[in-house]
Amino acid sequence: MALKTPNLVNFARSFFDCQGITYVPLENDGDEGSAYSHLERAVFFNEIMTASTVKDQIFSGFSLNLLKDSGWYGVNDQLVDSLSAGRNMGCDWYKACKDIKNHSYFCPFPGESSCNFDYTAVGFCNNEFLEKDECFITYPYNNMNCAVYPKNKESEMEISAFV
Repeated sequence: MALKTPNLVNFARSFFDCQGITYVPLENDGDEGSAYSHLERAVFFNEIMTASTVKDQIFSGFSLNLLKDSGWYGVNDQLVDSLSAGRNMGCDWYKACKDIKNHSYFCPFPGESSCNFDYTAVGFCNNEFLEKDECFITYPYNNMNCAVYPKNKESEMEISAFV
């Protein structure tokens, strides 16, 4: 299932640099509270309209344009956060993540801690809401900053970046 509202689709075309986009995908994993009622986590990562809460959620142009297209809300285009996942990645970004899972946005080692895609947090490599997509992303912990996370697993330094 997908959303095909005009402002949302136009924003997606511009954001991903792909004029061939005709829809915005909805989540295909989870139960009735998640599946088909939120934006697809594998495409939108930490956008606030995805199905689960993560540390660094943002209100991007995707949420703003969805609200605008509903006709129920007046929106201020200046009040959006900058989403980095997928920006200017082209039409390939819209493929299932299993086709592009070697990209740095996806984590290769399920169950391990690592920095998230934009290096703003340390998290756990998991496929929550991504089982059907066959890919894994790093879900940030609420109390760790990647700037002080050990870059070398052999390091004696503890992960102690509580904020």
